[in-house]
Amino acid sequence: MAEEEVQEQETEEAAAEEPPKSKKKLFLGGGFVAVIAAGAMAAVMALPKTEAPKTLAGPFTIPLFPELFNCNLQEQGRTRYLQMKPQATYFTYDPEYMKVRVTDELYRAEVQSTVFKIASRKSLNEIYGEVNESTFMEEIRDALAPVLFPVHIGETRLPWDVDPESGLRPGLSSDKNSFRGLFHEHVLHVGPEQEMWIDDGPRTSFEGGEFDVRIVTSKGDVVFVDVSGMKPEFTGEIRIGVQGKIMRILPVDLLVQ
Repeated sequence: MAEEEVQEQETEEAAAEEPPKSKKKLFLGGGFVAVIAAGAMAAVMALPKTEAPKTLAGPFTIPLFPELFNCNLQEQGRTRYLQMKPQATYFTYDPEYMKVRVTDELYRAEVQSTVFKIASRKSLNEIYGEVNESTFMEEIRDALAPVLFPVHIGETRLPWDVDPESGLRPGLSSDKNSFRGLFHEHVLHVGPEQEMWIDDGPRTSFEGGEFDVRIVTSKGDVVFVDVSGMKPEFTGEIRIGVQGKIMRILPVDLLVQ
């Protein structure tokens, strides 16, 4: 009996020294969870950051002319005189874009010429009246769209600037461009076999040195590209398109005398 009591006492002491199995499992489980959590955080931090898609901001408004625009109207036997200070309401990626554009002398000359060409062919009856005035302003808006927002090739400050990465720029016949895609939604591809194409459109071959390579998109729109200064080693893709859209033209201070 004494021996049995001694053995029972030793067994109880050994059991007291050994930590409960449930605590062991809890400790191991907690360590395992910590490892998983650390791994998950590392995986999240390792994921590449994708650039958020750029959208147009606005609307914004800007006067088309620093002073009143004026011209004679098309009237038989009488002299009619039109004056106005129209403003363009528009959307753009960068609110500062038009502030840069209006400092360009070429921009001012093209705006003046475009509006004059339309207005000088109108009669009084084609301008006055709610319906006629709206039609007149819409015609000016459509004609000014490629003037206010011409096609850019690459990340350039002004549309006629040379893209520093590729050496490309808009072609000499860019006034005949029918392509009006937004800049951050379209890509110009340049292949190693002297071929260019826009998005998934057909490929156009060029020899090198041309000022006017005509490229047609998959939708049939046309854009002209100057490859005369293209860097010989360049292949890849660059963005192409317009930097904004005109919403409407407002006929501020419209008057016919």
